[in-house]
Amino acid sequence: MDGVTAVMEQLRATCRTKYEEWFPLVEAIQPPALAAMGQVATRPGVNFVIGGYEVGGNGTRDPKLFHLNSWTDFAPTLSDYGWAVDGVAQYALYLLNRLYEGDRSVQELTGLAVYTITETASQDGKVGGPVKVITIRPEEGCRALDTDAVDEIIRLNEARSMSLRASFYERA
Repeated sequence: MDGVTAVMEQLRATCRTKYEEWFPLVEAIQPPALAAMGQVATRPGVNFVIGGYEVGGNGTRDPKLFHLNSWTDFAPTLSDYGWAVDGVAQYALYLLNRLYEGDRSVQELTGLAVYTITETASQDGKVGGPVKVITIRPEEGCRALDTDAVDEIIRLNEARSMSLRASFYERA
């Protein structure tokens, strides 16, 4: 989407308003030590990753990714790694720190994104369900991949995983 910062600001304002409506008696931010010990009521966590292209004054389109989460009252955090994760992220963080290369094609990075999701799901029961993919490009906007295309990426990734595993063992 164009104007991602403006959309992010609107999302933040909407989230803050709704949270106040849903939880009027619970402060948006609690002292971490009291919250960790269960001494104060806390709101449930809601996280967003929002991405798109910011149109510059000279017509350039700069990619932007922001995190917004309820634990910080939806204060926007710019992600400048070229990728962003949220939720049960420890496995994806490891894989992306190990495998991500910013100069790769959208097709290659889509395969990596699907891999991080399916690998995370294989290690943590809280993650799972059908993988859905939407790519965002300045010239095309948002485009959802169909189920067959995602299934093919998963199949190719399974072959890559088997190849990696096999590379550690000598075969007679």
